[in-house]
Amino acid sequence: MGDPAIYTKDFTRLLPAAEFFALGSWMMYVYWIVGLCVMGAISYFMYTGLDRQVAGTLFFILGFMFLYYYYIKWFVVGIKNQAFAQGVTPCPDYLTQVIQGSGTTAVTYCVDTVGVSRNGGLAKCTSDPRACIGDSSKVFMPPQPGSSPNLANLKADLAVKGLLWTSLFGDS
Repeated sequence: MGDPAIYTKDFTRLLPAAEFFALGSWMMYVYWIVGLCVMGAISYFMYTGLDRQVAGTLFFILGFMFLYYYYIKWFVVGIKNQAFAQGVTPCPDYLTQVIQGSGTTAVTYCVDTVGVSRNGGLAKCTSDPRACIGDSSKVFMPPQPGSSPNLANLKADLAVKGLLWTSLFGDS
C-alpha cells in the first residue's frame, strides 16, 4: 500500500546525520563521558557509601534513561540540516516510487496509487505505475539524488499537489 519506503526509512530521521559526526562530534563524547562519570559516581556513593543498593541501582538506571533522553533531544532531533537529507524517503508520504533508466541517467518519479492527495492536485493512478509516468497530472517529480533543492519551492509544490512529506517537513 503506497510507498513501502516510508515504513522502513522514516525512523532514520531520528538517527544522527553523517555531518554531525564530521563536525563537532566532540560535544557528544564530552556529554556522554561527563554524564556517565557523574551518574556513576553518585550511584557508586549511594550503593557503597550510604549502603543503599536498591537506590543506587535505580539511580543508575533512571540516570541513564535521563542521559539518553537529553542526548536525543539535544544531539539528534535538534540538528536541522537544510540540505536534502540522505535519510529522507525518496517520495512524499504514501506515493509509489518509480525509477526509469539506470545508473546516472535514472530518473525518480512519484505516483499516487492510493489516492492521498487532499485537494485533488495529484490524480490517482489506477493502472500500472509505469504507465502513469507520461501523464503529468498523475506524477510528482521529487528532487533527484545528488541535487540540493530549494526546500521552500518543494514545500510549495507539495501544497499545490495536496501532499505531505512527513520525513522531510514534519506534519505541516
